[in-house]
Amino acid sequence: LGIAKAELNMAREAERCYTEAIRHRRKYPDAWYNLGNLYLQEKQYDNASHAWRKAIELKATHHGAWHNLALMYEETGRVQEASNVLKQAIALLPSSHDLYSTLGNVYGRLRQVKDSENAFQLAIRLSPSAHHQANAWANLGVLYHREKQRDRAEMAYRKAEELAPGLTSAGQNLQMLLKKKRH
Repeated sequence: LGIAKAELNMAREAERCYTEAIRHRRKYPDAWYNLGNLYLQEKQYDNASHAWRKAIELKATHHGAWHNLALMYEETGRVQEASNVLKQAIALLPSSHDLYSTLGNVYGRLRQVKDSENAFQLAIRLSPSAHHQANAWANLGVLYHREKQRDRAEMAYRKAEELAPGLTSAGQNLQMLLKKKRH
């Protein structure tokens, strides 16, 4: 019921539903996870962090809680905290392609280029589908592009397009890169 209320932008009612579920089932990590998502939506970042950490405390391998916590930290400029959270999560969930992909983005923001490249390459190897691989290749292309490694960026963007022909970001970035290479 809380999810439905949140989707209807009824935040207070959704929060009541989640807290009621938690009151009745104290060890229910998904209620804490959903409450964290609601708090994120409401830009209550400290509350979101607390709720996701509670979900993780109840279920150490709660992928969504780890991932959302790291994404929130990254998006709010707490990049080093995002890195720390992702390393903890990967220690528990070593085959999670999207945790590695997010870590690649975080390392890129921290200007840790080799670590970023390694994380994206692990994400590519672990990805369960061509679409997920394509996203990691596109992100790797952005890393190379930013580092002015234009040939490697082109190769990564082309690989992303090959795996997912409709991946707009890879195609747009490739066109931008080729335009720069011509000039």
